[in-house]
Amino acid sequence: DARIAIAEGQKPLVEFLGKKAFFTELDRQGRVDVPIAPGHYQFSVSSSGGFLGARSQLTVDVVPGQAQAVAVALTPRFDPPARGWYSADLHHHADQAEAVTPPADMARSQLAAGLDLLFVSDHDSTVNLQALQRIAARRGIAFIAGIEISPSWGHFNAYPLLPGAKLAIDTSTASIDEVLQEGRRMGAIAMQSNHPFIPYGYFTSFQNGVAPGGFNPGFNLVEINAGYPGDDAKVLHQLWDYWNAGHHFFLSAGTDTHDVWNEVSGHVRAFAHIDGKPSARGFAQAMIDGHAYVSFGPLIFPSVMFGDTLKLRPGAPFTLGFDLQSVTGLSKAELIGGGVVIKTETFTGAATHEVHVDFPLTANSARWYALVVEDQQGKKAYTDPIWIDTLGYP
Repeated sequence: DARIAIAEGQKPLVEFLGKKAFFTELDRQGRVDVPIAPGHYQFSVSSSGGFLGARSQLTVDVVPGQAQAVAVALTPRFDPPARGWYSADLHHHADQAEAVTPPADMARSQLAAGLDLLFVSDHDSTVNLQALQRIAARRGIAFIAGIEISPSWGHFNAYPLLPGAKLAIDTSTASIDEVLQEGRRMGAIAMQSNHPFIPYGYFTSFQNGVAPGGFNPGFNLVEINAGYPGDDAKVLHQLWDYWNAGHHFFLSAGTDTHDVWNEVSGHVRAFAHIDGKPSARGFAQAMIDGHAYVSFGPLIFPSVMFGDTLKLRPGAPFTLGFDLQSVTGLSKAELIGGGVVIKTETFTGAATHEVHVDFPLTANSARWYALVVEDQQGKKAYTDPIWIDTLGYP
């Protein structure tokens, strides 16, 4: 499965006269037929969105009235599922409300992005769930049925939903208590606060005193949203404050894609660790257990699982190790302890695509550690915490 985008050449100025990006077909995996205006083109062809393998550049001269067959090989470099790590874009729309992507095209885009599970969260609607479930079954992958419950003061993804679930509250009048209760009634085990710091995000509305019902800690996840990159630091620091207070809210990630031809599915994604075959419920459970990280590019494989607790005697030495991978090469890894950067490893030279890093530490007190990894293009990954508990010892 691949995404093919026009990098150079004639691009349609009016969208209904043509597309700037194309996707391989659902039932002819790896193939696509494209009618396109004559001319000289360079296409950027990607599978996995650049997370698992490099993009290829394809030069084609399109001749009037002739069908041309062109082949391009895309070779994955990395294989997270072989280590139990699976990815999903946990904020994605199809064709409800202001979104414009039919379910089949949404699936093609997510498959081309190399996501391991399909996911949808249309605004206040579940009408596309059955169609996407059928597509996922046909392709033999798991589908996470979601909904974005969308009052004016904050949006929340609820997933996975029960078959046939339908929204039964009026979001124009609902309070935070009613929103969270409705998500649970629909079967969701994960409740995700989307883009929480934008003007109508939940955290902003709470701070401004306009969230009906105030603060309810009944959500599980807080989103890193690709559409608001300036909010990444706000989300991280808010979560670090929560972790310092002992609260177990964890990271999630989504692109908020509405139009797959002009936005990129999986540009940011959540990786969750699952034992055994991936399922909607298994993925959601791993997310709310903190066995996850979010990434714009780098891959992370920890020696101690994110979300787990190490019980250690005060003064005991221990090491947190990480295997890191990046298609574009790694730049640095920062170990965060209690909300402060305590150690930094930088990577230079040719061997930066796969690196192992160890952080020797001492259990001086109860605290948490997390990792921020950056590649050589400035793309980052952020992890959930590893908890250290020394309270159980005298």
